[in-house]
Amino acid sequence: MKDIIISGGFNIRAIDLEKMLLEHPDITAVAVIGAPSAQRGEIPVAFVEVWGPISFNVEAAKNWVNTRLDKQEQIYEMHVMEHLPRSPKGEVLKGELRDKLSESAL
Repeated sequence: MKDIIISGGFNIRAIDLEKMLLEHPDITAVAVIGAPSAQRGEIPVAFVEVWGPISFNVEAAKNWVNTRLDKQEQIYEMHVMEHLPRSPKGEVLKGELRDKLSESAL
């Protein structure tokens, strides 16, 4: 259930957004989570690893993916990370990403 984002009454599968983001030529790894939103319930937020973080244009990449998604699925925020947090098995720890969002909102 944590990989379902409920935004404006629509159920959005995080995996679908992650697959779309991975089609971007500069994105090497991605995790999408739902962040709390007063207006929509939750909004999709992406955390990405990229080939060239210094030259990576977040707004251009966000626009690139959002033109390929339905309006209710669009990414509201994109954060570039050097490394996504992973378990010893290599799975992305989305709980840590949620915590990071909560901390930055304070």
